[in-house]
Amino acid sequence: ASNLFLWRNSGYFDISAELKPLVHTWSLAVEEQFYILFAFFMLIFWKSGKRWILATLGLVFVVSLALAQWASYAKPMAAFYLLPTRCWELLIGVFVSFYLSKANRKEFGKITEDICGWLGVLLICYSVFALSRATPFPGVSALLPTLGSALIILFANQQNTVGKFVGNNALVGLGLVSYSAYLWHQPLFAFAKHGGFDNKDTIFISMNSMLVFILAFFTWKYVEVPFRKKRTLNQTKFFHLGLSFTAFFVIVGYFGHLTNGIENRFIRVLSGNIGQTAFLEYNKYLDEKYFDCEQQNVIKTALVWEGFLRCLAG
Repeated sequence: ASNLFLWRNSGYFDISAELKPLVHTWSLAVEEQFYILFAFFMLIFWKSGKRWILATLGLVFVVSLALAQWASYAKPMAAFYLLPTRCWELLIGVFVSFYLSKANRKEFGKITEDICGWLGVLLICYSVFALSRATPFPGVSALLPTLGSALIILFANQQNTVGKFVGNNALVGLGLVSYSAYLWHQPLFAFAKHGGFDNKDTIFISMNSMLVFILAFFTWKYVEVPFRKKRTLNQTKFFHLGLSFTAFFVIVGYFGHLTNGIENRFIRVLSGNIGQTAFLEYNKYLDEKYFDCEQQNVIKTALVWEGFLRCLAG
């Protein structure tokens, strides 16, 4: 439900979102919603045959893409966070999977495979540098990275140059830890921003990124890999672990809810007039509308932040 919560409370690229350590879980929520609905869809339509399934999914794809293009201008937050405007991207993967599962699929020549594969690489690279916060998303602009990924999956193999490029040890290793890196990156950068670090500083970004991948490696090795081994973690152990972690986080979350975010953690800050002022300014800082101000207010906020951080430091 995190995508629904974030849709109701913030934008992905506004200042307050950068301070939220779990804002990136919106995409996990969208994926899980898609997997659940897609499973029910396949159960219902399986007997209709693959042709009807693909035709229905094709219609859903067109409607979803059209809705995403419209909503990226009219309702940008809903377009970004919600499944109806995102499912077309996931359906591209479904179509690729259907095609690769065909026993008699068409074979392409090496030159064609190389051209299409490298086109996929170029589309992804172009999207990295061309798309920005100002780009309406996820409308037709999202076709760049998604179609690029599809082309690589379809045409890259160890017999052509693009396959050897994306299949080299460095990129494969990066891919292995990429999911863990995705989970780690937002909390590290969000807490660093809470601590007063400048997320635009090149050296800081480089060091924090290195830490992300170091932690990702250990998470991959000691969490992801063991979870894939049935001998290490059978269904019973998995259920008990999942239940324990769920119970723990439910208790902690409910305690935070009852204590209004554990207000007493601000006692030291509120002990003096400077701390009181800093705390009030801090709450204003979390409101994106506070940034619609004149330069002198920005300077004032910076000075108050310094006082706030000094109070935290004792």
